[in-house]
Amino acid sequence: MVKRAELSGAAGHYRISELVEKSGATREMIKYYLRDNLLPPAIKPRPNLALYSDQHVQLIAVIQRLQKQTRLSLTQIAEIIAEQDYDPRRLEIQLLSGKFSRQHGGTINPLKDGQSPSQRGLNFSVQFVAELREYGLLRDDEVMSADDENIASLLWNAREIGLSLSLFSEAHKSLVSLAELQINSLIKTLPVTGDFSKSIVNHEEADQLFNRWLITDKTQILRHKYQQILDDTERDMAHSVEAIYIPSAVFYKRFGVGNDIANWQSSVRESGTGSHRAQEYAAAAVMLADYEYAVELCDASLAAGNDPQHFWAVKCVAFTMQKRMADAGECLKHLKSTAENSIWFFTARLLYLLLQGAELGAISDASKTMGEALLLYQRAMSECSAGNAMEELDVKLLRGRACVMFSQWLPPDQQAVESLREIVEIVGSASAAELSLPSEAVRVMYQIYGHYYLAKLLDATDESPQARQHYEKVMLLDPASNFGEYAYLRLAE
Repeated sequence: MVKRAELSGAAGHYRISELVEKSGATREMIKYYLRDNLLPPAIKPRPNLALYSDQHVQLIAVIQRLQKQTRLSLTQIAEIIAEQDYDPRRLEIQLLSGKFSRQHGGTINPLKDGQSPSQRGLNFSVQFVAELREYGLLRDDEVMSADDENIASLLWNAREIGLSLSLFSEAHKSLVSLAELQINSLIKTLPVTGDFSKSIVNHEEADQLFNRWLITDKTQILRHKYQQILDDTERDMAHSVEAIYIPSAVFYKRFGVGNDIANWQSSVRESGTGSHRAQEYAAAAVMLADYEYAVELCDASLAAGNDPQHFWAVKCVAFTMQKRMADAGECLKHLKSTAENSIWFFTARLLYLLLQGAELGAISDASKTMGEALLLYQRAMSECSAGNAMEELDVKLLRGRACVMFSQWLPPDQQAVESLREIVEIVGSASAAELSLPSEAVRVMYQIYGHYYLAKLLDATDESPQARQHYEKVMLLDPASNFGEYAYLRLAE
């Protein structure tokens, strides 16, 4: 005789036509469920009236989910529902926990074939297998078991997408401790009895629940961590221009930038706007924050039809740094992405993208904007070319600048550090003339960039004592600049 759960707490009672409408099941399907004990009998206040409750509605939804999400037959589902006294809430919780959807190969039963030699015959290179054993990710057995092959397959795919085996090796150490904690707890709470097989089944079910909890909790933690990164990304995007050096008035006076600009104007009048020096002067003017002269020189060169791609890019950067986004956008329309790979092409597009996102603020999707900017920088690091001494230094600065701008996504690497040290050594041991740079101010500017980026990267890798000397150098060269102010605050901590 089917045990019927008490229909307590039902919000209402429905005739079968109303149950069809509320549940979405057909009349024939409901009658089938009733006949096969998948649903409790209806309440019959009189012989010709059958009434159903919200419990029936909820149970029909659970039955449909069990059919969709598990491989259980309707007979098995009926047995499960009867065991739970037709309680839809308990059934929902068990379904959510994965109780009815065991994963193949996820058993801890030592009596099953997980430890037997594999019959699949997967072949991995001897070198790869040896590498896995070196990392402690495979046992030293001569014959690989089915479990070994599963592990090797997963790790092969992981390496294919760029994950380091050291990540799994470190995680494995934690897993050993976790497994010991779990089995000690299971033996204590679910002791192994004389019927070993039955005890192991209980442990297997507990293990599955534990694994699902582990995955769910880890996923939640990861989501939280990624959300932190996205929140930091919004903040970083708003301050992305801080990775661009703005010389102070003291720097201008100390290194005679005004005289440099006057000399460049005179040189351009003599040699014409089409000279290579004109390109350098326009770029140097932007880097020294004399945007008016940069735009003036670019306009003259564009009017003469000289190397339009370079001058449109430099002009775009000048407008962007002045936050004249509409003018910068017009310049971008003239840049051909398929034909240009100079450092200034990438700089123009990158700064425009970041400044536009920062200007829009909360309206913009910060993560999307930063993602596009990061992809652009990664492309620049592989495709960028240099046409003169200044651009050669800019290309060397590129990786360090990327690590500073995208600190959440690009951790400092040795290549970036070494490149910045090379810049510091180059510009610190020769004059502007020896380096073929337009002026002494430009040489010092590269010094400041090199020391500042290097200090930021060393700070990020917990090498603060080394970073300190580079911050001190920035302070000596231009204490009143944006870089100098940051260096002062870091040194004061």
